[in-house]
Amino acid sequence: MGSTVALLPAPAFAAGPVCGATITKSTTLSANIGPCLGNGLNIGHSGITLNCARRTISGEVGSDVGIAISGMTGVNVENCHVSGFLYGFELTGASENKLSKNTANGNGYFGFELYDSSLNSLATNTADRNGFGGFAVNGSSTNALVKNTADRNPEGFLLFIDSGITLVSNTANSNQYDGISIVDSSANTLTMNVADKNGGPGFSISYDSFNNKLTLNTGNGNTISGFDVDSFSSANVLTSNIANSNTMYGYRDFSIGSGTAGTANSYSLDECAVNFVGGSTPTGLCTPQS
Repeated sequence: MGSTVALLPAPAFAAGPVCGATITKSTTLSANIGPCLGNGLNIGHSGITLNCARRTISGEVGSDVGIAISGMTGVNVENCHVSGFLYGFELTGASENKLSKNTANGNGYFGFELYDSSLNSLATNTADRNGFGGFAVNGSSTNALVKNTADRNPEGFLLFIDSGITLVSNTANSNQYDGISIVDSSANTLTMNVADKNGGPGFSISYDSFNNKLTLNTGNGNTISGFDVDSFSSANVLTSNIANSNTMYGYRDFSIGSGTAGTANSYSLDECAVNFVGGSTPTGLCTPQS
C-alpha cells in the first residue's frame, strides 16, 4: 500500500506597513520603517491605535511627516521613534487623540506639531535636537501637554495663536533660544514646568498674549532671564514661580499698567535669587531681589 503525503499550504506571513502606508486599523509594528521619502505613515481611520513597539520610522532629507494624523478623532499613537523628517508627528484638524511615550529627535522643523487641532493629549513624549523646536501648538485650543521633554532644540515649546492649552510638568532645558514661548496666545495654564539653562529666557510671553497663568514653574540658569514678558502682553498672572541663577534677571517685564510694580501683569510669591544683574526689572516682582 502506497503512503499518502498531505501537502499543506505554506504559512502566510502578513507584511507590515511600508513607507507612505495609510493605517486604517489598530496596528503594532514588527519592524523598522524607512528611510522614507514623503510621509512615513498616515493615520486613515478614527478610533484606532498605532503601537510602534519602540520601532523606528526614519526619513530621508526632505521627507515630510513621520506620522501624520489629519481630521481623525480618538486615535492613540504610542512607543514610536521618528527621525529624519521635516515634522516628526503632525496633527492637522484632529481632535481627542492621544500621543504617549513617543520620541521625535533629529527632525528638520519640529518634533511634534498641532495645527488647528483641539482636545488632544500629549504625555511622556520626547523631542530633542530638532531643527526649529520640540513642540509647536499652532492655532489650536484646549490641548494638554504633560510630562514631555524638549531639550537641545532652538525652541523647546512654542504656543502660537492658541488658547486654553495646559502644560504640566514638562521639561525644556538647554535649548538655543527660549525654553517655553507663548506668542499671541491667551488663557493658557502652565504649572510645574522646568525651563533651565536655555540660551534665551526660560519662559517668554510676547505679542499680545494675555490671561495666561504660570504657577510653580522653574526657570533657572538661563542666559537672559527666567521669565520674560514683553510690552504688548497684559493680564498675565505669575504665582509661586522660581527664577534663580540667571545671567541677567529672574524676571523682566516691559509692560506698563496698574499691575504689580507698575506692570500690566500680576506677580505674587515669586522667587528670584542669585541672578547676576538683579532679581527683576522693574524691581518688586519677586523676592529676595538678588
